[in-house]
Amino acid sequence: MAPRGNKRAESAQSLQGSPKKQKVDPKLAGIVATLQDAGHLNEHCREMLITMTMGLAKAKAERHPAQTLGVAMIEETLQDAKAKFAEAMAASHDELSNLEASSSILLVRTTAADASLKEKQAVRSAAHASLDVAKQAVVTAEKALAEVKELQRQSVASVAALEKEKATLEAAFQEHLKTPMETNQILAHHFLQPFVNKLDLEESLKMALPSSCVKTKEQRGSFDDLVISELVKAWNKKIALLTKSIEDEAPVVSERKAAELTAEASLEGTQSVEQTAAAELEAARTAEVEAEGEVCKAKEESAELGPKLKQVVDKHSSHKAILEDYVAGTLATFEALRDKAPVEEVPAAATAGA
Repeated sequence: MAPRGNKRAESAQSLQGSPKKQKVDPKLAGIVATLQDAGHLNEHCREMLITMTMGLAKAKAERHPAQTLGVAMIEETLQDAKAKFAEAMAASHDELSNLEASSSILLVRTTAADASLKEKQAVRSAAHASLDVAKQAVVTAEKALAEVKELQRQSVASVAALEKEKATLEAAFQEHLKTPMETNQILAHHFLQPFVNKLDLEESLKMALPSSCVKTKEQRGSFDDLVISELVKAWNKKIALLTKSIEDEAPVVSERKAAELTAEASLEGTQSVEQTAAAELEAARTAEVEAEGEVCKAKEESAELGPKLKQVVDKHSSHKAILEDYVAGTLATFEALRDKAPVEEVPAAATAGA
């Protein structure tokens, strides 16, 4: 035990200075080394205590009072050394406890950061999916609006064509049929012909119309009057049909206009949803990047803490071993010598008998 204690004591004291080399009893080597490294004592006191170690060679009961006092002073110095080693071990233990606490907190933080990152990644994926759906909805709404607008365009064009045709027929009727008849003029068939072909008039009457048109009212016979009368009826009928078609088309135009407004509102709504989804995706991406940064930071700190923790663990283990070896070696040796009992004398007769 003593040799190991001596080695540990010498190693521990090397930080304060090398012990003074002198010939000493191997049993006292650890004790002397400790006394030589008692930095709180001046050199004279250290040398005095080293000299007093000779008192340990005698049994406790045989020591001179001065030697007993010297042993007590040596013990006090050795206990001071023990306290110093214990203090160093306690400080390293506190340092280790603090680092272990930091490591535990960092582990919790890293776990939370990982969980947060996974959550942010899920939110980003969901936001991306929502944006894809919103974009498709916009495409569908744009297509629906385009279809409704085309139907509305066709309805408006149809009504415009009907109104134009009606206006043309009414103007031609007034100019080339009604006015000449009221003024007893002949009818200009070449002006009427383009319109007559569009009227619901019997073919025989169409064929007779040219000859009836070149006659004045007085010159016309009953057949001529029939031809002109049927022409007027067919003309008015065509105008009436156009009027009804225009009237029938009006609700369709209104409905399609309403459908167009609805489609426009729907498109605006889907575009708004798309913008919101895009903003949410951007926010999710930002949050994901921040979460990734937090994970990286936690891992970096953990990587930095690892070597520090190992260093402090080794440091604490070293201080603990130094204290244990000192107590089991140097201090135990001193206590054994301190309490040393006198050697019993063997009677001469007993020796002779042996």
